[in-house]
Amino acid sequence: MDMLEIMKKEEAYCSDHRDMPGELQKKAKMLCWRYNQTSPEALFFAIGDVSGKGIPASLLMASTISLLRTLSSGSNSPSQIAYSLNNSIAERNEADMFVTFFIGMLDLRTGVMKYCNAGHTPPVLTSPDRTVAFFEMQSDLPLGILKNHDYQEYTYRFVSGSGILLYTDGVTDAENEKNEFYTRERLLEIVTQNQELHPREFIRSIINDIQSHIKSHELSDDLSMLTKNHKIYRFFFVIFK
Repeated sequence: MDMLEIMKKEEAYCSDHRDMPGELQKKAKMLCWRYNQTSPEALFFAIGDVSGKGIPASLLMASTISLLRTLSSGSNSPSQIAYSLNNSIAERNEADMFVTFFIGMLDLRTGVMKYCNAGHTPPVLTSPDRTVAFFEMQSDLPLGILKNHDYQEYTYRFVSGSGILLYTDGVTDAENEKNEFYTRERLLEIVTQNQELHPREFIRSIINDIQSHIKSHELSDDLSMLTKNHKIYRFFFVIFK
């Protein structure tokens, strides 16, 4: 039911890019990361979620990922990447879909992250003192709604031992047989309990807790999660299908 992969290559995506319609219908989420070719110490990472379901949403995400790969290879500005992605989506958006999107660029030497949030769910931050909280940040328009919209860029500095968890709303909106949501509060609780684990086990603990919540109930949405620990600089992601 779940798939956990360690990102070991220069690029990794939640989609395996198989061209089968049955597979495309499931792939409206995005997780990716890559090193910037013009700045080897810069690591780009992004998470996104297309509105709607089915083949149109999956095709939009596939084209967004392809363009993101190109843009991130030559730019060091998350806001400029968001601007270009937004215009590309808005120009050919007959279905009136949009993409919630978070993109960050982490300087591996200093721990400084430049980021831009286009309407995506707020990440969870963990601190060395075990404090856990949702990232308080400004949220902008999702991609594809308004052409030529200027996206704002912000910075955040990670200290050693801090971390960030990015996820799609399918995590907090996972329902059980009583139609009860997993909730943001429960996500914070499980992160607090397990934040000192290795990222692989950290993600696994969240998966297990979600499975405990939904039991045999069918998921209403697919789930994606990405976590980064500043001491390790390794990325892990999970996709519930």
